[in-house]
Amino acid sequence: NTQIGTGSLRRRAQWLRKYPHHSTENLRGNLQKRLNKLNASNWGGAIFAQAGLERLNLLKNKFTVLDWMIPAPGQGIIGVASLEKNKTLSKIVQTLNCKETQLCAEVERTFLNEIEAGCSAPVGAHADVKNDLMIFKCGLFSLEGSEAILHETQAKLSNTKGLGVKTAMHVIEKGGYELMEKIKIQMR
Repeated sequence: NTQIGTGSLRRRAQWLRKYPHHSTENLRGNLQKRLNKLNASNWGGAIFAQAGLERLNLLKNKFTVLDWMIPAPGQGIIGVASLEKNKTLSKIVQTLNCKETQLCAEVERTFLNEIEAGCSAPVGAHADVKNDLMIFKCGLFSLEGSEAILHETQAKLSNTKGLGVKTAMHVIEKGGYELMEKIKIQMR
């Protein structure tokens, strides 16, 4: 069957870009409810976050990793915050901080903010650190997946300042502003 369940506009757009002859079904609710809905359907499958399946020990089920799909900015990053005035707790939180993860999150979020997309927009952004390089992949997709502006870049870890802004400007120059305006109209 060519029907795929997902509640994410980003995942829907990327799936339809790769498989334009498929259709998607809206899939909402907690993970167990979504799995039950999938099992009761005649769909060909559904798209889930791997982390959620791992957390509930559900990876024993039949699945395929969609490594070609660009995740949402900040996906999978855990944040811990404390009040600035609580100096003791702030110091403890800083010892837990992973500087590379923080840097990746900053680049991804800056990119998202610069292209003026919200959390539900079909935008993917993923920064990853390999040795002393940051590799940054991003994509802006039309809701039906027929249009996409994809970009991949890399920078030395010592030279990532402004990478999110530079990448967003590149996407905007390639038609990102017009595509975002079209998406905003469709999402109203």
